[in-house]
Amino acid sequence: MERSEAEKSIKDIKKMLKETEEEVRQARRNCVDYQLLWGTLVLVGIGLTILFLNLGIFTWITIGWLSLTAIGAFFSYRIGKKEFRKTGIITFVDMVIVKVWVSISVGMLLIVLFAHLSPAFNFALIPAFLAILVGIALFIQASLFSWRLLFFAAPLWWIGAIIMVAYPENALYFYAGLLILTYIIPAVLVKVKS
Repeated sequence: MERSEAEKSIKDIKKMLKETEEEVRQARRNCVDYQLLWGTLVLVGIGLTILFLNLGIFTWITIGWLSLTAIGAFFSYRIGKKEFRKTGIITFVDMVIVKVWVSISVGMLLIVLFAHLSPAFNFALIPAFLAILVGIALFIQASLFSWRLLFFAAPLWWIGAIIMVAYPENALYFYAGLLILTYIIPAVLVKVKS
């Protein structure tokens, strides 16, 4: 009797582990939509920033980023809602990922805000500070998903931050390159694969 109960318990545990593994895989696939969305929006924002800097229309830089952030927030909400409708559940991994990226976004907002408020802050260093935060978020995300590709992406962002500090005049171009290399290309590859 005891042996059959133990075997049943082991079978139940294996089933739960299999389900959890599938939930993590699904959460990883869902993150790809966010990667494509935000990777594209930030790439557009960088392009607009470079354009407005060259034209000397500095006010439009802020307007452009605020608009793109609002668009990103709206579509992120829609993606999340669509995912919830499909499954009806929010996994622990999903909650952690959302909290990581929300906290990273708040950190990014504060860096940009401090840059505007402090006369001592060098605007050219903003991309490097943001790259450090992106690297942190990607490292946590890679750990949660056991996603090897992201483990390589996080250090690239940190190395990129060092390069951006060394060559601040090209920081936006380095940032754009990292977005393409670590956000857009991997997301497209995962989309094509699935």
